[in-house]
Amino acid sequence: MPSCTPRRPSRRAAATAAFMLACTTLCALPAPAATAASDPLPAATADDTPDGDAEEKPSGAQLQPVTVTAEGRQAPARNAPGTVAAFTRDDLTRLGVENSLDLPRFVPGVVYNDFVGFSVVYMRGVGSDQFLPSGDLSIETYIDNIYTPFGHALAQEFFNIEDIVVRKGPQGTEYGHNSVGGSINLITQAPSRELRVSASSRFGSFGTRKLKGAISGGLGERIRIGLAAFDTRHDSYYHRPAGSPRPGFRDETARGGQVRLSVDLAKTLRLDLAAIHMKQDGAGTALVSAFNTKPLFALLVPETGETYVSDPDVPPRLKARNNLFYGHLRWMPQAFNARLSLSHQDVTTFTQFDFEGSPAPLVTFRPRDMGARITTAELRFNSRDGGFLADFLEWDFGFYFLDNRDAGFRDVQFTVAESLTDPLLAPSLRAVDAALANLGLPLNLPDGIKLFLDGLVNTRSEAVYGQARWALTDDLGLTFGARQTWDHRQLTRSKVALLGANGTAGLTLLRWTPGQRADRNFSPKVTLDYRVFDHYLLYASWKRGFKSGTFNVLNVLKQPTQVEPTTVTNYEVGIKGEAFDRNLRFSAAAFQNRIHNRQTLILSLQSSGAVTLENAPEAVIKGLEFEANWWPLPRLVPGLMLTTALSTIDGRYTRYPQGTGFEQSTGLFQNNLDFTGHRTERAPKFAATLGFEYLRQVPGGFFDLSSSVLFNSGYFFDAQNVARQRAYKTVQARIGYTHIRTGLSIAVFGTNLTNDRIWLNQFQTDFNTVGTLGAPRLWGVALGWEFG
Repeated sequence: MPSCTPRRPSRRAAATAAFMLACTTLCALPAPAATAASDPLPAATADDTPDGDAEEKPSGAQLQPVTVTAEGRQAPARNAPGTVAAFTRDDLTRLGVENSLDLPRFVPGVVYNDFVGFSVVYMRGVGSDQFLPSGDLSIETYIDNIYTPFGHALAQEFFNIEDIVVRKGPQGTEYGHNSVGGSINLITQAPSRELRVSASSRFGSFGTRKLKGAISGGLGERIRIGLAAFDTRHDSYYHRPAGSPRPGFRDETARGGQVRLSVDLAKTLRLDLAAIHMKQDGAGTALVSAFNTKPLFALLVPETGETYVSDPDVPPRLKARNNLFYGHLRWMPQAFNARLSLSHQDVTTFTQFDFEGSPAPLVTFRPRDMGARITTAELRFNSRDGGFLADFLEWDFGFYFLDNRDAGFRDVQFTVAESLTDPLLAPSLRAVDAALANLGLPLNLPDGIKLFLDGLVNTRSEAVYGQARWALTDDLGLTFGARQTWDHRQLTRSKVALLGANGTAGLTLLRWTPGQRADRNFSPKVTLDYRVFDHYLLYASWKRGFKSGTFNVLNVLKQPTQVEPTTVTNYEVGIKGEAFDRNLRFSAAAFQNRIHNRQTLILSLQSSGAVTLENAPEAVIKGLEFEANWWPLPRLVPGLMLTTALSTIDGRYTRYPQGTGFEQSTGLFQNNLDFTGHRTERAPKFAATLGFEYLRQVPGGFFDLSSSVLFNSGYFFDAQNVARQRAYKTVQARIGYTHIRTGLSIAVFGTNLTNDRIWLNQFQTDFNTVGTLGAPRLWGVALGWEFG
């Protein structure tokens, strides 16, 4: 692997920086007087904030999910040629959506998992269980249009949220970072000019206590400031088995806050600044159940079963701190919109993870810092009504820059077979150790070894993107878009040392030569949309998405290997519209994704490190989706709305001849298994949500009642099709009352009332299968107050 040398700034990078500096200077100049007088600055602070669209709802109907255009402009559902769904703050409250893990209940085709605190997200079967901070995600998460490559508490726990916008399919020609499968954008509440105060609390089973509060208002005519905070805790859903001598598990806690400032520098010039701090502590998803023990380890590794019981020898711990600082400078003259965005994110994570999740002290994994420091910059321009070329073009273009430092695993304490001298387990451990030696497996480590590992990667990414919709006729439009990406990754540190007595690195055993890789990609997009009778929109699109390659950074036995980039070619046709005097709103889509070099994860000590990525050569995923909102009795029962969301996915590996996994009869590690024809991970054959919402005015306020049922046919967690989520169904319900004059509200709710087992993750290891179950049946009371 080539040695690492300092890299001079490229001409492309220098030109981009100069252009951004020039535009920043231009934005800082006062706007012309005529422009300022004729076009005052809009009050909204996020390009993706959708309008309430209230004038288009049937009389008496409650608020509902709305859709916006893929370009981020405000528009009703019928104008969006693609699958884009949005949920307002009121929607989230009524539907009981508290965090990202709740989204699959209401967005068909989405699977949202969690492993050691990192989000593992799939849309329409496209995704990757690659959660490592040294690589890119397949589904991007944004906060106020700022790309956040970490799915820790910052993106998982919802607070101070105004809207959530979900886009499906490859993204990258509108704004932000590239994406092969879709994006989730969390829009926080903008500071208001008038005083606005809100507070809410939830109390329920497992000692749940969630407190949230926000206040905002104006300081004069030009300045607005908002403050928000939250504090949550609940008991662990897991417990030790009866008779275990070990202490119970930690409570789950999370807290944080946001400060957001908006300043009108001129009539058409605004500066938005924000800081978000969040931290979480507890066992989290570092706490796993142990089951399906490999035959070779049947006498050594006990099972706790697929219940909320676990007995790891090492107390699981997940402690994360996440800081995000960002700013938007927006200039909105008559001709176009311009936005310069800068951000910095600092993530630090401590994890203590029992590799096999059992009482046998075999393998422990303790990274002191599994995080990174990310800086982004984006300069974006887009058209506006009545502006430049607006008569026949809607256009966007921009420049994007990302710098990701020290991403990966820092100061990992890695202990293997440290209990070979344990008098209770020594006979069984020695027998297994001898069997492994006789079989010639590559795991030839000394008994009781304690290692100190490092694996860090720096990433620099630059991109230029753009798209334009040409109005061929009043009803027919054609969109062309493209993104050019330049990514450079540098393996800055990779070594193996003995763990010293003071917990730091001792004698260095192996030090791998730093290396680097460069990827570049051109991703085009074409969309054709046609409106029929002003009530139906037909569209067809062809897109490509790209995810950069990376390095396997956690290495024990051999030199770091490279992981190739992933490319996705997406085809989609769809229809959306309104019927029955606009009392039925629906959308349907058919899609196909052809994936090359899909990045898949192996959790095995024998794969050179505990966590290793490899490329699956080819997979094809196709499916259908349907969503509808229906007001069946708009005159008799105007507040009743029925909802449905259906998804069917068929994902298969069409070529995967050299897959890595475990031989099932013995459990031995192998890297020449043929997974061709296997189902792709986290792609349920069928998923459906059926529900209703009812809103009725009563003396002093209004009464709301909602319920939904989710059925999921299940899916596999690995390409070998061994770790599996079986079919499940959940029922959610809520009944509440809001007093209009005082702004007080109260509600009783229940989630997962069927108490089905829903896994947040499952992984095969060298010894068994481990996994973490999601929340069981929960119930509680929610109180709220809003003023202003």
